[in-house]
Amino acid sequence: MTKKKHGVSTGAIIASLERNGPQTRAELEMSCKIDKLNISAVISRLNKNNPRIEKRIHIIGYTNEAEGSSREYPRAIYAAGNGEDAKKPNPKSRKEIRNKYDSKVRNKFRMNSVFNMGLNRDEIRNQVKTMRAA
Repeated sequence: MTKKKHGVSTGAIIASLERNGPQTRAELEMSCKIDKLNISAVISRLNKNNPRIEKRIHIIGYTNEAEGSSREYPRAIYAAGNGEDAKKPNPKSRKEIRNKYDSKVRNKFRMNSVFNMGLNRDEIRNQVKTMRAA
């Protein structure tokens, strides 16, 4: 793998933000064709005020959606320019997380599957109990 000249990645990221508008790190990775480790380092450097150079990108918001990922956590949306970063949203409470998990477990054993149609109520309850115990 050949090493890129200094500033090539920085220029590509800023040009992509100006051309395509606000993007997440994963979207920048795809549009600039820079690997994950390098782009994360460059983005964090561009998003900080330094004594020699001012901030060149800023966070305008957060999203929980990411293509190809089932994990749900806030991902920053970056825009070009020196602006104030948006405040990071508060994390979900344990109760919200547990309620979402319980609804997924309940939906798994509803009569939406051909395989569940042959089960009686007691068998479904036993499966739910073993899922919760695990």
